[in-house]
This record gives sequence, C-alpha cells and structure tokens, in this order.
Amino acid sequence: GVAAAADAVGPAPAHELLMTGSGALDVDALLAAAAAETGLSDFGEDISAAGDRFREGLGHYLEDINAEIAAAPHGLEPQRMFVHKALVNRLRLHEDLRRHPEIADEPVDDPIYLIGLPRTGTTKLFRMLSVDPGVQRLAWWQALNPAPLPGAGPGVGTGEPDPRIAVAHEYESAMSQHFPEFWAMHAMATEGAEEDLILQEYSFQTPFLAVRSGAHPTYLPWLQATDPEHRAAYRYSRLLLQYLQWQDPANRSGARGRPWVLKNVAVFGNLPTLLETHPRAVLIQCHRDPRVAVASMLKLFELVRAAFTLRTDFDLVEHGQAFLRFFAGQAQRNVEQRTALGPDVPIIDVHYQDIRRDPFAVMRRIHELRGTEFTPDALDAAKRWDAENPQHRFGRVEYSLDRYGLTADGVADAFRPYIDHFELPLEATT
Repeated sequence: GVAAAADAVGPAPAHELLMTGSGALDVDALLAAAAAETGLSDFGEDISAAGDRFREGLGHYLEDINAEIAAAPHGLEPQRMFVHKALVNRLRLHEDLRRHPEIADEPVDDPIYLIGLPRTGTTKLFRMLSVDPGVQRLAWWQALNPAPLPGAGPGVGTGEPDPRIAVAHEYESAMSQHFPEFWAMHAMATEGAEEDLILQEYSFQTPFLAVRSGAHPTYLPWLQATDPEHRAAYRYSRLLLQYLQWQDPANRSGARGRPWVLKNVAVFGNLPTLLETHPRAVLIQCHRDPRVAVASMLKLFELVRAAFTLRTDFDLVEHGQAFLRFFAGQAQRNVEQRTALGPDVPIIDVHYQDIRRDPFAVMRRIHELRGTEFTPDALDAAKRWDAENPQHRFGRVEYSLDRYGLTADGVADAFRPYIDHFELPLEATT
C-alpha cells in the first residue's frame, strides 16, 4: 500500500531503533537509522554561516507527530518512512557535495516562480509552463528522491531509466488507489512537474510540514518565531535544485539557458527571501476570492493530513483556524512586501478566472515580462497538456467553509487588506 511506497529510498534499515519505549518517533533513533543505511554521518548542518537548525526543527515536528499518532498509532509507519527518506537523501546530498563542491556553483538564479494562495490556479498554470522544452522542471520522481540511489549516480551514462522513476511510479499508483479524493484535488504524475515546497521539506524548517503533522502547538509556532522569513527552507531548496541540475550533464553550466519553472504556495509572504535566493526570478502571483480558495485549501490539507497520519478524526475547527491564521498572515505580509518592493521587481498578477478562460494569453504575458519568445513548441506542448488534463479529471470533491467552523464573512475579514489591495472580485457563491 501507500506505506510501502513511501519507503522510497532503497532497502529498509537493518535495525528497528526508530522509536522510544513509548512507541513515539525519536530524533536520535531516526538519525542513527539513516546513518546505518547509508554509512554516512554528515547531515549538512553547516551549509551556511547562519548554520542549519534542522535537528531542532525535526524535533519539534516529531513532537507534533507523536501527539497526532498517539490517537492513531497505525499512522506511525508513513511518518517514520517519510522522515527516514528525507534523512537518507540529506546524507547522500552532502556526501556528493563533499566530493563535488562545484555543485554549489550551479546557477539557479533566474526561475519563473509562481506564488499565491493555494487553490488559485497555480497548479494548472505551473504545469502548462513546465512542459515547455525551453525550461527545466522539477519532476515528482526527483522531488521524492533528490539524491541518486546507490549505484546510479550522476553521469553514469548507461542509457537505462533512473531507478528513482520506478520508485515514484509505485508511490503514484498507491496514492491514487488509496486516497482517491486527494488525487482528485491534486493528482501527481511520476514524470510531471511538482512544486519546490517539497524540496523545502528536507530542511525541516518549512511551514508545509504542519500540513502533514496537523495543527498542533509546537512545530509551526517554533518556526514562525525562529525563522519567520523561512530563509533556511529557501536556502536548502536552492541547494537541492543545484544538485538536481548538476546530476544531468545536459543541464550543467547554466542549464544551457533553460530556467527552472518553480511553484511554492506555502510562503508567499516571504518575497524578500525568495528574491535573495533567486535574485533574477520572474514572479507570477495568482489570485482568487479567498473565501473559495480557503475552503478548497482546507479540504486538500485535511486529505493530506489524513494520508500521512492515517487519521480522520481530528478537530476540523482547530484545523481551519490554524491555517486561516497562517495564510491570512502570509497575505498581509505579501501586501506589505509588494508595496515596499515597488514596481521594479518583475512580477505580474494573474486571476484564477484568467487562467481558466485563456491560459495561453497568460503565458504570453509571462514571456513578455521575461523578454523571451513564447515559441510554437511551447504553445503546442501547453495545448496538449491542457487537453489531456481537464478539470475534475479524477472526480469532483465538495468543500465548504462551514465544515471547518468558518464563515464567508469571517474569511473575508481576515483577508480584507489583501482583497482591497489587489481589488479582488468576490465570486457569487462560496
């Protein structure tokens, strides 16, 4: 099932020192298991002058996970496997970085970067942009395992498919079978594009981990207090992009002029950090009536949480309030940062209905902003993707604010500065 597919790192650890006597996940035991599997010990805690607090973040994350799985012990295994996979990938990355320090010189400064609230059309636009042969995309199989599996390192040149693809395909099959509602809202294809917030999870210092662990009072408040600009998460995802670019000889030395297409909807209130990390980025911010976007987002996050904890009896009102506060705060920060940055930053605003009505016109605007040609090949690829991926392809999922104890007026009030600043049209129904 999905738990087996989640252990996507090769052989299982030879020992079972992964839990404390109480059955809770334990930081030291998980680190020891990853080290035992790989024979490595450097988790990359000194990757910058500012240091890396990933152990502290992992500890707070596990504290929330242990509280969650205390009520649903069968959810232990998916979480153990997720953390184990992340730690093994960190070890393999930093061993390659030790052997090949030139990885850190790979240029990834100029992506096309999509931001905004979740459920605002970002996924459709992102994936249509990503099929352009003139760009680089983060494939889902790469996001699941950024580090090559043993014996299949970069530049092997055998002509055989990367074994990570088969691992991801197993995961894809399990997720689509066991969690059809999640799949209907956010289907993923093994070789299709996925957002780089998945790469930020390897830092254990990104807010999206709170979606996996639930709205508990430990991890997310710690993160917001210690790194509200989320510099560690962006720094680590940049390093992983450099690593992935370096692995493909065809992409090295500037990726032959092919920019990355990236998407991150978890931290759209951290524009200065994004621009420090990718100083030549072109930004596309997607917008939608927050009353609709938040209802859809909370349903998706509920499904993610259920998939990774195997628990469906959590407090939906607490769930709704926690993520409403977080994303309303991100929206407020975004308004302040957009005002402070002024007109010199290359950014365009795109509304959900624009993406639905004519995504190709939106794509032309993006190329005009970048000063590049929207080539016939890019247009044809985008049209094929659009035809093959109609809305509700895997079914329609119903969602509502009242499921989470929220009202349309309450959400509008929480997002009032954002709604007013961008003059967002409110949809007729919520």
